[in-house]
Amino acid sequence: MKVIDFDTRGNVIKLYFGKDDDNDYWGDDWDDAPYEHNAGLVYEQYVVETREYAFPFDCEVMTPESDWHYGGNSPFSKEDMKNKKCPCLIIKKLSKNDWDIDYSNYLGSEQEDVLKIYFGDKLEKLEEKFYNFGVGFLERI
Repeated sequence: MKVIDFDTRGNVIKLYFGKDDDNDYWGDDWDDAPYEHNAGLVYEQYVVETREYAFPFDCEVMTPESDWHYGGNSPFSKEDMKNKKCPCLIIKKLSKNDWDIDYSNYLGSEQEDVLKIYFGDKLEKLEEKFYNFGVGFLERI
């Protein structure tokens, strides 16, 4: 299975998974930017499973829409995410020296304390990355 959509609430993320060979998954207005004011969730017929993950309190879960640099309208659509132009989520382990924690600051980052989640990421590799990053598993739905 692979990531085909996401949702967040605080430091909890919900990932929607679809079949590895399905490249036709879609949702309402996925070709419109900004995704946060236009796009709906992936259509239910493409969802095989959802899983929820909790990130520790010392992590920042970031989406493009939460970045103040974009002035309230991210430049991305969900189609952009599907085409891997940007990660759907960036998680940063916080340190005492962190002060400007925004999605756009970590787009090109290769830091070990930054985790990026992309549409198309495979479940097995993703959960291995989560484990190494220190994520607690909440629930399988």
